[in-house]
Amino acid sequence: MEEQKNIYFISFDTLALHPLTSGNKIFTRVIERDKTFVVSQKPLHIVTRSCNYYGSSLERATLTSHNVLGKMHKVPIMMANAYGVPCIFIPIMSPASNQNAWISYHAVQNFTKDGMDTILTLENGEKLTLNVSIATFYRQYSLARLIEIDFLKKQKRMDRSTYLFPSKKSKEVQESQDINYKKNVDRQEDPENPEEPDAVT
Repeated sequence: MEEQKNIYFISFDTLALHPLTSGNKIFTRVIERDKTFVVSQKPLHIVTRSCNYYGSSLERATLTSHNVLGKMHKVPIMMANAYGVPCIFIPIMSPASNQNAWISYHAVQNFTKDGMDTILTLENGEKLTLNVSIATFYRQYSLARLIEIDFLKKQKRMDRSTYLFPSKKSKEVQESQDINYKKNVDRQEDPENPEEPDAVT
């Protein structure tokens, strides 16, 4: 019997959210790197709550993906990022479908064709049978890759900021300003030296 939880938030340890049907209720089988358990919520509810938890929303994350990919159906979303690494999840079907599973983009190790289905191998070696064609999954995976590329480009642009990494000339100007400022402070503290302070440029 797998462990059961009532509430769950996605993290970088989350590899997949797979729907489970019990009677007329939908639960979620959560696959993490080193364990598996059941959450008494639909996959969509977990994704929605996780987006809110990380300061966004499913609607906002979807809009961000649309800005990158264009107006497309069932787009992957970036839920959050940490240390320059995006946390991207791929919907296999329409997010509104009770049969939809969510797969972590970075957890995908391999995927192969199995008739009309796709066999997905996660990074921990676990295999999942997805009720979509390999062409459909490849499309979804490729879209997630485009979102990652766009994020990394923007991250690189941010890293080049002169505020965080000033040029040599900027450093020399700042050092000159610091020296002049120190001179002015020293003069103001010395009553025997009434010289006018240097202009800070």
